[in-house]
Amino acid sequence: MQKKTLQFKKSLTYIFIFFLFQGCQEFIHDSFDTFQGKMVTKTGDPIANLRLNLYSGSSLVYSFTTGNQGEFRVVLPSKNLNTSYNLTVREPFFFEINRFDQIFTDNSLMLDPSLRTANGVIDLGNVIIVEL
Repeated sequence: MQKKTLQFKKSLTYIFIFFLFQGCQEFIHDSFDTFQGKMVTKTGDPIANLRLNLYSGSSLVYSFTTGNQGEFRVVLPSKNLNTSYNLTVREPFFFEINRFDQIFTDNSLMLDPSLRTANGVIDLGNVIIVEL
């Protein structure tokens, strides 16, 4: 009886190690997307504790708040380097976006995957938030 119990425990240990190794391999071969930046007012003052949501397509990927200096950094595993993301903020706040010398506001900011560095970092720098 004791021999069967020991053999059973060994088998479970092997199975556990196999699945653990398989899970680790997934992240070793995987890449990561890092999004970082700082939310500021038009005058450059940081916006602390601002709630932001990160979407991939229509799926919410991550929800977070900015730090005391308006900063944020989100690291996510990514299997597709061409995945585009949208950063959203809730009303009454909006992103101030400058495209082709035209300034407009929107509650969604598209994060272009072509801005990704070789290390997988998309640095948004200072992002202006306005309250309407």
